[in-house]
Amino acid sequence: GGANTTVTFADVDTGALGPGTYTHEIASANDSASGTLTVQQPPTFAVSNLQPASATVTNGTSVDISATVANTGDQQGTQTVTLSVGSVRQTESLTLAAGANTTAAFSLATGALGPGSYTHEIGTANDSASGTLTVDPEPTAATFLVTNIQPADAAVVNGTELDISADVRNVGDLQGTQTLTLSAGALARTQNVTLAGGANTTVTFADVDTGAL
Repeated sequence: GGANTTVTFADVDTGALGPGTYTHEIASANDSASGTLTVQQPPTFAVSNLQPASATVTNGTSVDISATVANTGDQQGTQTVTLSVGSVRQTESLTLAAGANTTAAFSLATGALGPGSYTHEIGTANDSASGTLTVDPEPTAATFLVTNIQPADAAVVNGTELDISADVRNVGDLQGTQTLTLSAGALARTQNVTLAGGANTTVTFADVDTGAL
């Protein structure tokens, strides 16, 4: 009777409460004492607004990838923000006050990836946002193939004029212009031909004078 002591509840886990304001109380069978306990959210970096969410680019080019990073916690914090694309990693350290946000921006050189389809992701210790990045092969230069010469085999009287033609296809991806040459003995005639990638045409050298041969 008449004695006193201090009663301590050690290591109370506030994680079981979650952020908020609480009344904390210690009570006996006869009395109680209470106070106010505010549990703050630690720095929490949320990721949103990934740009581009989906994109197709040419291998060897660079693409800018960004996202909004917001500290939704109640305290200032610093975290590493990471861009992940295939085996490529880029990082940036961000410090944000409680409630603040910023844009995390990266420039990705696609040559380090090679052609293919990839998931690109910007992430923090707490959150991430991802999208799809397609890397197309680099376009090939214009390449003109010549086939189906007509006539392929002919016998004509000297001095006869005839038309000689062939099919020309650009098997490259890029448009190009080339000079096509008809040659027979001392005879040489040329035409300039422009073809888009994958296009084809028939080139005709009209009224070829065999008397020049």
